[in-house]
Amino acid sequence: MWGEDVYVQGIDRTKWPGSKESDRMYNAEFETFFPKRVCICMKQGEGPPAVPVVVPGEKVQCGQMIGKPVSGLSVPVYASVSGTVTGIRERRHSAYEMVSYVVIESDGGCESISLPDSRGSLYDLKQMGIVRMLKNRRPLFLAGFYTGSFKKLCLAAFDREPMVYSDYRLLMECPAKVLFGARIMAELFLLDSLDIYVCHEEVRYILEKTAAAYRHAMSPLKHIRYFKVADTMYQKSCTPLAGDEDGLWCSSVELSAVYDGFYDGRPMTGRGITVCGQVKEPKNLWVPNGTYVRDLLEYCGGFLGEKRYVNGALMDAAALCVVEGGPLGGHCVDVEWACVSLTTESLIAFRRQ
Repeated sequence: MWGEDVYVQGIDRTKWPGSKESDRMYNAEFETFFPKRVCICMKQGEGPPAVPVVVPGEKVQCGQMIGKPVSGLSVPVYASVSGTVTGIRERRHSAYEMVSYVVIESDGGCESISLPDSRGSLYDLKQMGIVRMLKNRRPLFLAGFYTGSFKKLCLAAFDREPMVYSDYRLLMECPAKVLFGARIMAELFLLDSLDIYVCHEEVRYILEKTAAAYRHAMSPLKHIRYFKVADTMYQKSCTPLAGDEDGLWCSSVELSAVYDGFYDGRPMTGRGITVCGQVKEPKNLWVPNGTYVRDLLEYCGGFLGEKRYVNGALMDAAALCVVEGGPLGGHCVDVEWACVSLTTESLIAFRRQ
């Protein structure tokens, strides 16, 4: 069913030029990035930071817990690469909070630790370390406290920032993972209806075809409806102005991580992001949690018109800045030490005017 157009309050996309570059980025498939080292923050999302449970010199495997949650509002943190812990650093995360970072030197191994067999419960969802990408950045399992108040599941199947293409690519490359993640969430929260909001016809087409191909496996979801979001609008919260306050909103990244956890036993250790703007080779990359921002910029060729290595001195001399999270709701980062987190959806380089 293709529902009526839905107006989503936001910013006009037409104010952001560069349609030729946009077309190229929409068609740029994810490339997997393998960092030599990562620096993983113990604070993922807006909850309290986890406490490191590893020590320098310890060998860890990808998927091994390295941060234990200290309260019901925080999530466990897992190693995103296999290797050796080389240090635990304390850095100021805000004016009120110091946070620990675990530095891991990668050994290049691909072996990963799996989570215990899933029982299909909210406890399993908690152990996956998934952080919400929409509205607040709280742990996804906290939605379980409101079980019974939701009447349907809502999927925001579009990117909510200009110059960001990571959700689009995930939906085009892994539509089955997103839909089966929705099926699991529907079972956990006792829902039988899924409303999908899209702004690209090709995304709707591939989701419809995938749902039809797996229609028997999707049986817990009795109703799947599609609504068109105007492609001239952006909105960080992505909630339509009317009618869906009783829906449990999820992004494609969250649902894909739910699939990885319940079907493959893999906690959330990375995600797809967009690196674009004033870089020589804009890319959509699949990036482990804790990857250094400067390593990603170097992988994309560095800055346009610059031959020097990416560092703070170059940024100051060339009047450059790097925004994490998109030009509408993002923030500038220090490329000398900044690293990506599970909520990082993009890195965009700008020249200051």
